[in-house]
Amino acid sequence: MRFFRCFLIIEILFLVFVGLACFPISAHATSYPLQAKYPEVMIYKAHTTQKVIALSFDDGPDQRFTPLILNILNKYDVKATFFFIGYKSSDLPRCCKKNL
Repeated sequence: MRFFRCFLIIEILFLVFVGLACFPISAHATSYPLQAKYPEVMIYKAHTTQKVIALSFDDGPDQRFTPLILNILNKYDVKATFFFIGYKSSDLPRCCKKNL
């Protein structure tokens, strides 16, 4: 009986791990259906002959790093996109206003 329980537990754990392995881990991989549905919003690449890049800073603002990044971007007149998290924005409103 004890052997059967151990075998059953091992089998269940194996099935759980195999099941989890079937799901994509990357956010990029899971975003393709959304990109198909909202192509004007979710852009992964753009076709251009210009030598340009797009800078994106996510999950901010951070009171240590966001001002440093903004100063560097302003110094070189570089445009970038910042995605702020609501509760962080309310904690650092001055930093968010400076970003605008």
